[in-house]
Amino acid sequence: MLLYKMNQENRILSLENRLDTIEQRLNVLDIGKKNVNINIWRDELDQINVQTVIVRPETGSCELKSQTWNPIKLLTRGSRHKNLYNKDVENENHEVSDFKSFMNVILGEKGKRTFTYCFKSNGDLNMCETLHEIDDNKCKHMYVCYDKQHICSAGIIVFKRFNDSFKIYIDNMSGTYFTREDDPKILKTSIASSFPSDVGIEDMITTINPRGNERDKEIFCSSDGTDEQGRPTRLFENSIDFFKICDDNIDYVQNRDDILPENDY
Repeated sequence: MLLYKMNQENRILSLENRLDTIEQRLNVLDIGKKNVNINIWRDELDQINVQTVIVRPETGSCELKSQTWNPIKLLTRGSRHKNLYNKDVENENHEVSDFKSFMNVILGEKGKRTFTYCFKSNGDLNMCETLHEIDDNKCKHMYVCYDKQHICSAGIIVFKRFNDSFKIYIDNMSGTYFTREDDPKILKTSIASSFPSDVGIEDMITTINPRGNERDKEIFCSSDGTDEQGRPTRLFENSIDFFKICDDNIDYVQNRDDILPENDY
């Protein structure tokens, strides 16, 4: 049975490769000709999964492939992906034409949201919101991406509101796709290109490599204000990688009992 399923996977992958080749040859960048659609699946606690399509990256720039041979992940990626982005269940559909609306739809009433993300060669941007590392099992990159190759960038992305302005932080930490230092810049360019009437978008998007650059690690672990109860917050504290990267997180968590819900370990 396992061999049969793996053969099916190989046939599907071959078909995906042919379709991707056709799509890349077309590579129609209809910048400014249509709005950006955003689908959101929201649970009762306002934790969301997001699927949107932005401007396709330059042909040939998306070379990342899955580096995992875990048979459970490979065989369940379809069902786990559908659990996150099931068009057959109730979801929100939004259409935006400018960057401010794009950010407001994703953030909603929150000042910050953190996601595991996957950006693919056809312009698909899939995101799974995380609150802490226990969301890792739900939001693994293999499940968010589904595809095993032609991935442009994968990692963690933070959307943040600053009064009337916005910031996006994109990292490259994916153990599944081995995202390189410059790959998040592909996503940065595509987001900015999706709203050609807006200026200065690229200045509001920062790409970081926390494992390979000390300055970027400082950004990842940096304080970014306080919450409604006056407790200190960190920029990437809701990411699945916060505890792996930030050296001083033990003292920090002792002062933030809301970071991990009781009895989650």
